[in-house]
Amino acid sequence: MSLRAATIALLVSIACGCGAATPQAAAPADNRSEVERYFPLIDRTIFTYQTSTGSSSTEMFMIRVKRVGPKVAQLLTGSSLRVLSIGPDSVRREGAGVVLRAPLKTGETWQGDKGTVRIVDANAEVRVPAGNYKNCVQTVEEVGGDARGKITTFFCPDVGIARMEVEEWHGAEHLTQIMELRSFGPPMDLGKQPPAP
Repeated sequence: MSLRAATIALLVSIACGCGAATPQAAAPADNRSEVERYFPLIDRTIFTYQTSTGSSSTEMFMIRVKRVGPKVAQLLTGSSLRVLSIGPDSVRREGAGVVLRAPLKTGETWQGDKGTVRIVDANAEVRVPAGNYKNCVQTVEEVGGDARGKITTFFCPDVGIARMEVEEWHGAEHLTQIMELRSFGPPMDLGKQPPAP
């Protein structure tokens, strides 16, 4: 699997939800940890991202969150389903690496899915189609081995992943894929009529 494909799977695995018939439970908004504020996994939230690679056209994909308990969230896009475990100081992919971990301070490190993740800026600003966000946490995961690369992610307060940039090197060839948030929120109820003016 290429780093690009693995990164889309990673993004899906940390931001979508669906699955078998399990009870839904919303994350308690007032008892969220610092990590949950920067990576909110609120039941039924839909994230829409646009992706671009070099000069290729922009594509779109959606991720849906389903809370199945106070410490577990499922993420779904298309046919992919991933499970995230939510602890008091971290969010991790079940059976894999840590996605985000406190303290959210510049220089902190942990083991991610593909390599070591480091917070390079705990007060970053990022502009994406969904808006301009400040006080974001910017992480960089260095990937070694056959698929050498770098994954830069911006986690923004009360938003989640606003931008992810994947760089991949194959010999002298350098590929870049950028994923940016276009919108997020609960699903729209198309059955309801807008109020009369």
